Amino acid sequence: MKKMIMLAVIASVILASCKKETNRSTPTTAKNELGVSAAGISGTINTRAMRDLTAFGDQDKIAVFLADGIGGIFYTPKVAEYTLNAPPLPNPGWTSPSDVTGKIYLSNRKAYVYGFYPSTSTVTTGTLGDNATIDIALSNTEASFYGAGQNDYMYAVSSYLAGETGVSNKTGAETVNLTFKHAFAKITFVVNKGQYYPGAGALTSVKLAKVGSFNAGAGTMAVKDGALNWGATPVMADFLLFTTDPGAIINTYNATASTTPVVKALVAPRDDNTGTLLTLIVDGKEMSVTLPISATDPYVGKKWEAGNNYTYVITVNPSELVVGSQVFIADWAQNGVGGADVN
Repeated sequence: MKKMIMLAVIASVILASCKKETNRSTPTTAKNELGVSAAGISGTINTRAMRDLTAFGDQDKIAVFLADGIGGIFYTPKVAEYTLNAPPLPNPGWTSPSDVTGKIYLSNRKAYVYGFYPSTSTVTTGTLGDNATIDIALSNTEASFYGAGQNDYMYAVSSYLAGETGVSNKTGAETVNLTFKHAFAKITFVVNKGQYYPGAGALTSVKLAKVGSFNAGAGTMAVKDGALNWGATPVMADFLLFTTDPGAIINTYNATASTTPVVKALVAPRDDNTGTLLTLIVDGKEMSVTLPISATDPYVGKKWEAGNNYTYVITVNPSELVVGSQVFIADWAQNGVGGADVN
């Protein structure tokens, strides 16, 4: 009798152990490794050097993690970095970490897949999961007309087959598609000489001013939707200032106005540009003009929305600036960005 009781106890312990293992199953087999395809980017990638590209470049990196939607019960929090080996290199595609301990493996429990860029961004302490945020920073002063000191923060949530709400080693879709979106807006200034402007056209400063209007400083970005949080006491700067060493030259006069950008910068989204003053210093002379907005359409110039590029055309005359009444608004780029599966 005692022997039967002992066997029953052992069986109960084994059964409980198996159940616990099932609840947090993370197999480390190659066929269960998470594969990623960076299938698209809503706009052009702009890296720290503000490169304008239409695809990820060789050795660009994205960060990826899983979340199960219920507080991380079934997956150990982990961020994996995937690197692109771009064509025409041998074995092109996105590669996961070479160290097995850095890889992400799927269990039989469904999870959501999130991505962010730059991959070196710091995940805010204690928040890895469905509500994860990363630390961001955006200064209101930039010593470059091409955003050389700015980071282009992006976020991505995986897309699944129709009817799927997650990915696991049972879905038959171990490779997921990530579409990256920009958290910031982009502004572009096309600056042209007027017909009678006599100077060389050396541009040394671009300033946007409106009291307490521009978000800047340190904050966080939600990975699931790109929402920005600037903290309990955000820095509401009175101005944005972009400068460069003497040598940046505005576009020469042409009967058909140039469309070549002279200034490109990342800015925090904002809802009201009414009364924003643009000041340029050209050939040592300071001149100002108010940015245009539409009285009938709040999206035309009034707002800077994440992922949009707002282009303003400025003409420099001998004694004044003239800004075109039309603001050109477009997605960062009109074409999609291709990706490749991780093997």
